[in-house]
Amino acid sequence: MRGFGYSTQAPPPPLAGLVDHFWALSDAPSHSRERVIPSGTIELVINLHEDEFRIHTPTDTSEESTRLRGAIVSGAYSGAFVVETRAHASIIGIHFKPGGAAAFLGVPAGALANAHVELEALWGRRAFELRDRLGDAAGPAERFRILKQSLVGCLSSSPVVRGEIAVALGRLGAPGVEVREVAEQVRLSHRRFIELFTEQVGIKPKRYAMIRRFQRALSLATDDGPPDWTFPQRGRGRTGRQTNSDRGP
Repeated sequence: MRGFGYSTQAPPPPLAGLVDHFWALSDAPSHSRERVIPSGTIELVINLHEDEFRIHTPTDTSEESTRLRGAIVSGAYSGAFVVETRAHASIIGIHFKPGGAAAFLGVPAGALANAHVELEALWGRRAFELRDRLGDAAGPAERFRILKQSLVGCLSSSPVVRGEIAVALGRLGAPGVEVREVAEQVRLSHRRFIELFTEQVGIKPKRYAMIRRFQRALSLATDDGPPDWTFPQRGRGRTGRQTNSDRGP
């Protein structure tokens, strides 16, 4: 998919089960700051124009910011954050599926929760080499090929997302589906389910469900044509009642 300097590409096997898509932006936005809403997922982002990212908290209006090198991993956030966009003339990224990033980054998703980490801290020298190769590439197609090659080279051979969590990811976010109910379905205690889900996805299951519902509503509201606000139902009927069942231990 292409348009307005933005292009995306779906990953091939064996990456398709862990990576949602690759993306590239070749035109700097006209605004100086951009508010990034949470998606419940992890992203790897590389700035090819300048070796820097500047991140702000949502309420920070000062010039002070957290400065990071130009290749970072954005963990699963439970709230929004703000990035400075004036240096984003050419950036490229990998949007991982929930629970998929750990297969490539070497750390549990929970270790990256609500944080931005320089890729060098996870990949060492390979982070600099990857950024240099991407910068020398001719365009998005060649850069996507390099990203795919790099991911395949560091793909863990062992399964990353447990079966119970994979089932839960397909259930959470539907109206009326409660965390405790999903934990019972996958035969884990409520406490153990929250621990595993947070470790593998990087965010607590109740917060993840709230984010997914918000993302779905946002997508429906911005799509062309009249929105279909229904959500595919699975299993028996739900009451739609919300609880505080995700407070955890």
